[in-house]
Amino acid sequence: MLLLVALAFNPILLAQSASNPEGNLGIELTRQALSSRVEQIERANDLHAFSSQEQWNQSQGKLREQLIEMLGLPPMESRPSQLHAVTTGTLELDDLVVEKIHFQSSPGLYVTANLYRPKQIDKPLPAILYVCGHGQVKDNGVSLGNKTHYQHHPAWFARQGYVAMAIDTIQLGEIEGIHHGLYRFNRWDWPSRGYTPAGVETWNAIRAVDYLVTRPEVDASRIGITGRSGGGAYSWYAAAIDPRIRVAVPVAGVTDLRDHIVDQIVRGHCDCMFFNNRYGWDFTTLCAMVHPRALLIGNTDEDPIFPLRGVFRVQQQLRTLYALESKNNLGIQWTTGGHEDTQELQLGCFVWFDRHLLDTKRKLQRSAEPLFAKADLKVFESIPQDQRVTDVQDWFVPIASSAFGPEDQLPADQASWNARCDAIRLEISESVHGRLPQFLFDKEPPGASQVRPELIETQHRVSQGDWEVSQLECKSDAIPCAALLRIRAWAHDESIDPAVQIVVADQSLWDAWTTTTNPAALDRQTVNGDGLVKGQILGEAWRTLLAQGSPNQTTYLVFPEGRGPWAWDPTDKIGLHWRRSYLLAGWSLEGRQVAGIAKSIEAILAEHRIDQCRLKAGVQMSVHALHAALLSPEKIESLELHSLDPEAYSKGFVLIGVLRFCDLKDVLAAVSSQIPTKLRNAASYRKLPLFDHLENRLSLKPLASTAQLSLP
Repeated sequence: MLLLVALAFNPILLAQSASNPEGNLGIELTRQALSSRVEQIERANDLHAFSSQEQWNQSQGKLREQLIEMLGLPPMESRPSQLHAVTTGTLELDDLVVEKIHFQSSPGLYVTANLYRPKQIDKPLPAILYVCGHGQVKDNGVSLGNKTHYQHHPAWFARQGYVAMAIDTIQLGEIEGIHHGLYRFNRWDWPSRGYTPAGVETWNAIRAVDYLVTRPEVDASRIGITGRSGGGAYSWYAAAIDPRIRVAVPVAGVTDLRDHIVDQIVRGHCDCMFFNNRYGWDFTTLCAMVHPRALLIGNTDEDPIFPLRGVFRVQQQLRTLYALESKNNLGIQWTTGGHEDTQELQLGCFVWFDRHLLDTKRKLQRSAEPLFAKADLKVFESIPQDQRVTDVQDWFVPIASSAFGPEDQLPADQASWNARCDAIRLEISESVHGRLPQFLFDKEPPGASQVRPELIETQHRVSQGDWEVSQLECKSDAIPCAALLRIRAWAHDESIDPAVQIVVADQSLWDAWTTTTNPAALDRQTVNGDGLVKGQILGEAWRTLLAQGSPNQTTYLVFPEGRGPWAWDPTDKIGLHWRRSYLLAGWSLEGRQVAGIAKSIEAILAEHRIDQCRLKAGVQMSVHALHAALLSPEKIESLELHSLDPEAYSKGFVLIGVLRFCDLKDVLAAVSSQIPTKLRNAASYRKLPLFDHLENRLSLKPLASTAQLSLP
C-alpha cells in the first residue's frame, strides 16, 4: 500500500502563486539567488579599492577591453577609414545651417544624422554629439528618425557657438531595425552571440565622432556628448570607450544593478540599455570609465526607470575616484519631474558644456526649442538597397563557425587537443559560475564562498512498494540550487556503498511526483516482474525509472533552479524580466541550472563517499547535463543523453558570449573524448570531420548511438 506524505510546501505561497506570479516559489528563489549575486558584484566593483590615480590608470585599459567585448564591438583599431558620408540637403535660418547627412559606420550600416552649425564660423568650434533616446516620429507610417524629436538640443548648441550633430538610433531611425530582441522578439541567441543593440549604438556614436573630427569647423580637442534615456546610456558607453570625448553629460541614462535586479527596474527598460555583463560589472564601473574627464550626471527626482536613489549611489562611488585628482570634473544635478526632458536639466547640461568646452560662464538667454518641421529634417528619399541595418543583429558580432574550423585547424596531437578541452571547460565554467572584474592585478577579486554544497532532507520517506523516495535540497551558500528526489531499495544495506545514478530530470517527473498528494489521481494499474512497483504507480516515467533499479543502486532525480518545485514560466510578463535579470548579473538561467546540477553531483558524491557516478538526462535537460559533465569529467563514469540540438545556443540555451568561442559540437567533442557517452542522435555528429578526426587519430571515448535509451 502506498504511504502518502504531504509535500514540504508552504500552502500560503502555493495559493499566492496561483493568482500572483510574484508569489511563485521559483521566482522567490531566483530573487534570493540574484540578490546574493548583486551583493557579490557590488563588493567586487567597489571603487573605494582605488587609493591612487596610478592604480586606476593601471586597471582602466583592461577594463576598457572588457567593455568593448561586452558590447560586442570590433577592435577600435579596425575601424574603416572611409565613412562614405553624403550630405543630401541643407536647411538655413538667419543664424544657423542644418545639414542632412548619412554615413556608414560599417559597410551598409547607415547612420542618418542632422548636423547643426552656426552660419558664421571664424575658427574651429567645440562639437557636441547628441545621441537620441526613444522618441519615435513617423509621418504616414514613414519613420523620420528620432533625431527630429530631439532637434531642439542640437539647435540650441549651434545658436550658442557649437557644432552639434544628432544621430538616429537603429530602431527609431529612418531605417528601422530592432532593439527589443529579448524584450519582445524571443531572440535569446543575442546574449550567446555576444550581441546587444547597445553595442551598435555605441559603435555608431564613436563613428560619428570619427566624422566630426574630419570637419574643418570642428576643434577635435573639444568634443562633448550628451543624450537622455537611451541616449543617456549611449553617452556613457561611447565616453567610456572613446577618450576623444572630453566632456559627457548623460541624462536619465544609468542606475545600478540593485535597482535593475533587486527592485526590478529592468522591466521598464529596452535591451538597448545593457551590455552583456560577461565580466560581472556593476554600472558604477561603467561610469568610472569616464574618469578623469568632465562628467555631469543628470536626473529627475521621480523618474520611475532611473530612480534617484540608484543614481545617487553611483555618483557617491564616482566621488571616491574623482577625489583622487579631478574633483571639480564631477557633477550631479537633479530636478523635479518624472521621466521627462525638463528645461531645468537642459540648462544644467548647457552650463556644464560652456564651463568645460568653452571655458566660460555666461547667462543663458534662450531655451531649447524645435525650429523645423520634422519632415524637413529627413535625410533619405528612399532606403538604400544595400543597407544592413535591419539585420545588424545577425552579422555585427562574428561568431565561431566551429572552434576547430577547417582540416588544417583540427588538433594535431593529444596535447593540443587536451589544451583545447581545458580552454572550453574554463569558458563554460566561468560562464556558468559568473565572472567578476579584477581591478588590481596583484589581487584576486572577491569571489563566491568556497563552502561545499550540502544535501538536506526536506521530506519524510514515501513508500512505493519495495522502494523509498526522499525529497532533498542541495544548498550552496545557504541558497537552494536544486531539488532532488532520492530513490533506493527499501531494504538497502547502509554498510555497502551503492552505485549512484543521477538523472537530470524533465519537469514531467516532478509533476508525476506531486500527484502523490492526490490519491484519486494515481494510476492504480499493477505491474509485475523484477522489482517493479505493485499497486499504485506514479506514472509511466516512474515505472521506467523503477524498472531500472536494483538493490545496490541509488538514483537521484535533480531539478535545478527554475524546475521541479521551483518551476516558473520564463516567457510570461514577469518571468521574462527575471530571465533578463540573470544576464544583467553576468549569469543566465541555463547557466545557473548547470551550476546547480554540478553542485548536486558534488554533494551526492560526498554524501556517498564515492568518486564517480553515472549521469543521465531526458529530452528537456540533455544540454544541461552535457555542460555539467564538462565541468567535472573525472566525476562522471558514463553519460547518457536523450538527444542534443546542435543549434541549442542559437535557440535559447544561453551562456553569455559562448558562440564567439565555441559551439555545442565542440562541447560534445570535449565531453565525449573524456567520458563514455551515449546519445540518441549521435549518428548526426559522427558525420562531422571533427569527430572522425578525434576518433581516428586521438583518444575519443565511445560516442555511442543507441536506438532506445532507457530514460524517462
